[in-house]
Formats: sequence, structure tokens, C-alpha cells
Amino acid sequence: MMAEGISPSEITVLAVVPAISNLGGILMGEMLHGYCEKKGIVSDAWVGNSLIDLYAKIGSVQNSLKLFDEMLDRRNLVSWTSIISGFAMHGLSVEALELFAEMRRAGIRPNRITFLSVINACSHGGLVEQGLAFFKSMVYEYNIDPEIKNFGCIIDMLVWRVEMGKRAIKMISDLERESGGDFAVLSSVLNELGRFSDAEQARKLLDERKIVKVPGLALVGEIQ
Repeated sequence: MMAEGISPSEITVLAVVPAISNLGGILMGEMLHGYCEKKGIVSDAWVGNSLIDLYAKIGSVQNSLKLFDEMLDRRNLVSWTSIISGFAMHGLSVEALELFAEMRRAGIRPNRITFLSVINACSHGGLVEQGLAFFKSMVYEYNIDPEIKNFGCIIDMLVWRVEMGKRAIKMISDLERESGGDFAVLSSVLNELGRFSDAEQARKLLDERKIVKVPGLALVGEIQ
């Protein structure tokens, strides 16, 4: 198209971005960004937002953040959601939540997609309680009806916690074969979390191995 002397417009750029995302080429993304700057169309909010999303998807969250920072006066909900999603995508959960908090302080009202990105960040970082709190906030504070993707993200997050619990039990099982202290503590913690079946599993492992918990010793009075 350019060889025929036709200059791409903002709409053309938006159409090309998904193709570059699928190819995953950082160099191509930077070339497109450079063209947009040269033609002055990077100032268009939709173009800027699409480039933020593009950089995240092709593995350059640093460029995403740089462009986001440059859009200081043109940021909208899509801008915030794109950068939060990008950080979540790369496992930068704490940073994603900090951006979400900054967005709320800026007076930007999140939508269903924003919450999806935030809960996804919690899922990637194992921040289960925070994720559940955000889900409740979405429903009760912002009166947003969750959709299947929101429920799916919550399920993924809870499954992650269950898998981590299983791994913890296995690790303790492998490393502590002669002491029952860790199993007893793990069982108590799982009970406190309401995960009674997992707590029962820990107790069964304790019984099956016939492990005896070593009692604590008090040395007070024995030291001369």
C-alpha cells in the first residue's frame, strides 16, 4: 500500500496491530511505532492504546509502560486496562495492582474488562484473597455483573491455590519424613482456611507414616 503512495491512517494501523501481535516481532512493533510517531498519529488515543497492548503481547512490557507514561494527558480507561493487562500477562502482579490503585486515585472507573485484568494479575501472583476482594468489589461496589470470563478467572485462581497446597504437602512429605510437626501445623492452617478435605489429607499422611510429633523442650531453670 505504501509502495503505491497511499499513506496508512489511524484505522490502517489499528488493522495491522493484530497481525504483528500474532507474529510476535518486537522489531516490527517498534517500526510501526516509529512510523506512527513520524506521521503524528501516535497522539491518537486509540493508536496509542493499541501500541501499548501490542508491546505487551510481543514481550516488551517496558515499551508498553514507556508509551503509557508518554500518554499522560490522553489516558483513558482503555489505556489503563491495557497496561494493567500487560503487567498481569507477564506475571508482574504487584505492579499491576499498583497501577489499578493509581487508576482509581485518578478517578477512572473500572469496567468488567479492567477487573478481569486485575483478577488475572492476582491469579498469576497467587494473591487469592486480593483477587476475591476485587471480585466482590466489582459486584457489590461497582454493580458490575460478572460474565463467564470473570468466573473462569476466579476458578483458575482457586485451582492455583489448591495445586499449591498439594505441592506444599508433597514437599513436606518428601523433606520431612521423620518429624510430624510440619504436618500438624499444615493441617491446622488448612482448617483455619476452611479447606477441611486438605487438612484431613495432611492428617492421614501423618497417620500413614506413623510420625510422632517431637514435643518442645523447656530449658528454663536448667541453665546454670
